[in-house]
Amino acid sequence: MPTKKKTAKRAASKKIMSKKKVVKKTVKKAAASAKGGAPLKPSKQSKKNVRRAPNKKAAPAIAIKRVEVTKKAVSSAGSKIRVHIQRLVWWGTVSVFLLGALAIIANYSTALNRSELLPEKLAQVSVLSAEYADPIELPPEEKPPVTIMAVGDVMLARYVERKMRGNQDYTWPFHNSAEFLRDADITFANLESPLLAGANVEDNVYYFRADPSAAAGLSWAGFDVLSIANNHTMDYREYGLQTTLDALRAAGLDAVGGGKNVDEAHTPVMKLVNGQRIAFYAYTDNSIPPGFNGVTTDSTPGIAGMNVEAVQNDVKNALRSADFVVVSMHAGREYSKEPTGLQKEFARAAIDAGASVVIGHHPHVVQPVEWYGDGLILYSLGNFVFDQFFDEEVRTGLAAKISLQKDKRPVLKLYPTRLETVQTDVVIEEPRRSELLEKLGVAY
Repeated sequence: MPTKKKTAKRAASKKIMSKKKVVKKTVKKAAASAKGGAPLKPSKQSKKNVRRAPNKKAAPAIAIKRVEVTKKAVSSAGSKIRVHIQRLVWWGTVSVFLLGALAIIANYSTALNRSELLPEKLAQVSVLSAEYADPIELPPEEKPPVTIMAVGDVMLARYVERKMRGNQDYTWPFHNSAEFLRDADITFANLESPLLAGANVEDNVYYFRADPSAAAGLSWAGFDVLSIANNHTMDYREYGLQTTLDALRAAGLDAVGGGKNVDEAHTPVMKLVNGQRIAFYAYTDNSIPPGFNGVTTDSTPGIAGMNVEAVQNDVKNALRSADFVVVSMHAGREYSKEPTGLQKEFARAAIDAGASVVIGHHPHVVQPVEWYGDGLILYSLGNFVFDQFFDEEVRTGLAAKISLQKDKRPVLKLYPTRLETVQTDVVIEEPRRSELLEKLGVAY
């Protein structure tokens, strides 16, 4: 028989199980209602357990349960949204940082490239500026002057040749003057004797001849250009002309004023000094004795004759490529201190055509210096090397040092020369130089 104690336990157990069943049913009905089922009706038992709020309808227990479930769901969804938002913010921050870093790197690279390309860009700007800006004329660079040393007649025949042969030295006439002659860019003279082998010429003979070896003496002395347009070059006709040209060429010297035809005789010697071209021409008066000067023609060798129209054409043609033109004329009366009308006309015509300097030979004495227009005329420089010693006038000549510079008048400095037997002295020292120039009437 069960005891009262056991019977009470069983009754309590049944009561508990009954409550559990009621709770389960309530939960199921709440779930069904949440899915759209009919509203729950509170059971008698549940009604007993529900508290009533004062002045308000009592909320069913299951509604509270639903609210709690909804709050939890909303809370859970909010938590997830917050997590997503936090992640988006974090990635956004990282992205902004990365983009900022990339922008900094890109700007630095661009600045570097710009700095490297700056010279090129500036050059392009300069080119564009030069293309579209008004042209600016810059002053031309001034080139250094060209210096020319010009001396008078050089005759190496007769007594002069005997002295050279006797001393076995073809430089003998220039021992006292060579150093002076070399002190110029170009040294010029009139060669008054043809060069060809043969017997010595007597003093009273007026057909000059010097040994071809004399050309080496001229080169040693410092000469560069020699006029052969004079009344003695053709003393031995075409043969003497050709041997003279050959001897001078072999010695490295330029001959001007003669050739195998008229074109060659009128072709200038062109010298290049300090980037500037200097053209040399030479002409002779074909009326000067001994009566045969051998003026060239289109088909015969000879020398260039004096003609105003010809010299003007020659000078103008030369100035197409030359910076300066120097003209030599062999004209005038022997031993006369004044120039003839032909000398003046010819020299001035050459200057009018554009020549810078005209250098005269033949009178054997010094004649005046003339400034004409922008040019310089030296009508006669007298003798430089000759075998004439009969008075002071034929023994005294001039050495002219001329400086030529573009668009400027020539600059002149004169030095007296003195024939002492065969060797020529140049007077450089003052006051002797000035005294002699004053006597000659050419104080430059």
